[in-house]
Amino acid sequence: MKTFVLIVASLLIVSIACSQTLEASDDPTNLERRQPVAHAEDQAQQSSQSAESGPLLSVSELVSKGQEREKAGDLDQAAAYYSNALDQDETDLIALRCLAKLNLRRNKVDAAANLFRRAIKLAPDNAGLHNDLGVSLQQLNNHVDAIKYFESAITMAPGHNRYVNNLAISKNKLGDIDGALQALLKHQYLEVAHFNMAYLHWEHRRHEESKRHLKIVLRSREVYEIVPNQVQSARRRAQELLECLEPKDKKYVEEQIYLTSAHQ
Repeated sequence: MKTFVLIVASLLIVSIACSQTLEASDDPTNLERRQPVAHAEDQAQQSSQSAESGPLLSVSELVSKGQEREKAGDLDQAAAYYSNALDQDETDLIALRCLAKLNLRRNKVDAAANLFRRAIKLAPDNAGLHNDLGVSLQQLNNHVDAIKYFESAITMAPGHNRYVNNLAISKNKLGDIDGALQALLKHQYLEVAHFNMAYLHWEHRRHEESKRHLKIVLRSREVYEIVPNQVQSARRRAQELLECLEPKDKKYVEEQIYLTSAHQ
């Protein structure tokens, strides 16, 4: 079963376990960074600045320093840098999102949700922010409101797998299993949707249902001019996962490998 967990975590074609880090595609934090200065020196310089001399570091520099400290694992100092940046400019979207994400890491979920709300007011059409707030609400077990924000994110960025998976997770948590499946099928390839549904069932120890969806993936005869990479991954991983759940049914898996390969 541990093998199953590792395999699923490595695939998550769509990062279904709510990976909550920024994606490269919507990461707004690609900032110019000045030459690194010793950490203790930074603090001393920052605290010694005079009122009339103006800020020693700009907002972007403070955010960059915060990212450096966060990467180094110094979360408290990272939070201080992001907060200082917001003290200078409370409307800085990058600083808001960085501090909100950091609060999620520090399990300060309420604070994170409030910051994401502030960010959404500044950028109401940013799909990533709507997803981020949905994730925060999800962690607070407020799945009803989380669903609203995931749906908003999907409307703004159709076909975004992470947002779709988060929507399915919240629907599943509310007991709307059919709604979760329909959301996946509406926005993902059939094989990918059923693979992800298999994961949701497995996560809740509904192993028979999990196996049923894995077999749907393997038996699928969807025709593609060029088989998408996600579909190929779903088929391959479904074979592996089913063998983990049914180690005695190796002959069935081998037959499916042959049939799947023949139809790619």
